Amino acid sequence: MGHRPTDYTNPPPRRLGAVVLVRDSGRRTLPVHLTCKDGWILPGGSADAGGSIAEAASRELKEETGLVREVTHFPALDQVPANPETGSIEGLYVVCDGGVLTEEEAKAVAIPSDTGGELSACAWVSVGELDGYAKPYQSRRSAQALTAAAASTKLPLLSLGEVAA
Repeated sequence: MGHRPTDYTNPPPRRLGAVVLVRDSGRRTLPVHLTCKDGWILPGGSADAGGSIAEAASRELKEETGLVREVTHFPALDQVPANPETGSIEGLYVVCDGGVLTEEEAKAVAIPSDTGGELSACAWVSVGELDGYAKPYQSRRSAQALTAAAASTKLPLLSLGEVAA
């Protein structure tokens, strides 16, 4: 089977997601529960056309948890194939590093009241508890990102070769 030439006039549809890994001092992460989905996911959403991954990650984290964090690096990138059963398109999910919260910051995290009912809860979850909260691929994504972050893997988010802010 040969390589197909790239069709630049009709690129395949892809979703670009920016999700945020936030940790507490106990190496727990903070997933959120969306009312429209089954299971828990890392806070985040789609990067708008023309918008940066860093901006999308920071915006979604604030909207979903009230946390204000500058996002400049990522420990993991997850490619998700299209799912014909659900109609979801192929996507790339950048797992951005939201850092480690202080004990006070971690205690203060709560779902903002103005999410329009989109979110029902958030919780601090250890890597061993992830399977009980999230779908298997979401659990694996979070566990891989936690492992990379613990190893201080920090890849810069770039825009035209410069660190995006």
